[in-house]
Amino acid sequence: MDEVAQLFHEDSPFAEVIAGMKEPYDVISTRVGDFFAQRVSWDSNIAWVSVDEEASFRHFADVFQRLRLAERFAHVVPHTRNLQLYSSFFVVRTWCKSHNFHQDYKLPVGTDALTLITPLRDFTEKESFHLTYRARDATSDRRWDSRYEYRKGKAIVFGSQFEHSTEPGEGHNGECHAFLCFTFGTDEQSRWTQIARTLDTQSRIVAHPNGQLVLSHLGREIERIVNEQRQAADEGEHRQVESEPSLPLGGYGAAEEEEVFLSGGYGLLRKPGEEKHGLIKAEL
Repeated sequence: MDEVAQLFHEDSPFAEVIAGMKEPYDVISTRVGDFFAQRVSWDSNIAWVSVDEEASFRHFADVFQRLRLAERFAHVVPHTRNLQLYSSFFVVRTWCKSHNFHQDYKLPVGTDALTLITPLRDFTEKESFHLTYRARDATSDRRWDSRYEYRKGKAIVFGSQFEHSTEPGEGHNGECHAFLCFTFGTDEQSRWTQIARTLDTQSRIVAHPNGQLVLSHLGREIERIVNEQRQAADEGEHRQVESEPSLPLGGYGAAEEEEVFLSGGYGLLRKPGEEKHGLIKAEL
């Protein structure tokens, strides 16, 4: 993990993301390849910074392999041969104003796909700005809120119906809370339709269960808008190409009636719904 933390903090390639992105999206070049940053409005200054080309994807796939995560979770995830890494990204924020409880994956996904989150370093702030999740008694309908404190070298891993939120708070003296995230799971391509409801709008590229690295739904829509703008420019038309909220996308754990809109080449997520819980912890 020190290797990943060094990449994030050295030479400040992600300085603008840490300081607060002026634009809702950006491309960041590093020594291991390009990353795609997008900011969403969840009552915080959260940004996702995902691998954006084969070079950066392969670099983090090597980290994933060396951590032996596929082996560790093989008994949890239904698969045919090996578990597949779908994407890798940093999650970055310095403050959060209110809870935003949500689930990454809906019930049909089960443990076909998992999300792993681990901090790049220990944080000075301990009393707030970590994770709240909704626990549920397995033998009754009793629910309660529990707290998870992020610690370097440890990870939280979850599948469908894990209802969670960042705690309101802020980093000590503006300290950035940065995390490494992996999304991974089954190698069975037939399961992708349900998984894609979440992962197809989290990054510009994504690996499918069959291992093919392709443009995500978000990536394809960005390409469409760019091509429309280029065509309009070539035709000498001084007109506004439609890029304001124009199409609903499958969301970050979103239900059917919720919408994620593409605007100017980035995903704006409306608040997802709420449901149940399932949690795994891991030592890295």
